[in-house]
Amino acid sequence: MFNLAANHTETYTLNVNIQAIYGILGDPRFYEGYKLTFLSSAPVQNGAKYRCSTNVNFSSWGEYIDIDALFVNEKTTQITIKSECAMPTQFVGWGKNKKNVTDIYNYLVSALSGYQNPVNNPPQAAPQTSGQPKFCIYCGAPLNRAAKFCQSCGKPVA
Repeated sequence: MFNLAANHTETYTLNVNIQAIYGILGDPRFYEGYKLTFLSSAPVQNGAKYRCSTNVNFSSWGEYIDIDALFVNEKTTQITIKSECAMPTQFVGWGKNKKNVTDIYNYLVSALSGYQNPVNNPPQAAPQTSGQPKFCIYCGAPLNRAAKFCQSCGKPVA
């Protein structure tokens, strides 16, 4: 069925610890890989919200994409992905929003397949190598390597 709505939302349940989601969504390379522009991230109750956008192109004035990650339990995270036309006067999305949601979900699952973060251990930062940037496991904000606390949310750095 072809969906012409100017927005589309899907909610998924993933059998993965929320720390793994923070590690992926807190990394700017995730957005670059799907050709998205990262706009913001913010902690919310029991999770975090990430906002990005697509670029203007021949078929669209661009879309805003919200990705909400919510803690369910130590082994489960609920992800809600919403894509909506960036131009408020655009009433038809021509199926682009549904495609965005599906593609981003598949891209996220693919990124998680290579991510190692044991769910039985206490929360820890995403695996890092010396050349990779470090991100807060709670809010996804970039961290100074020597920091003991996140400058954004104030939580201790693992």
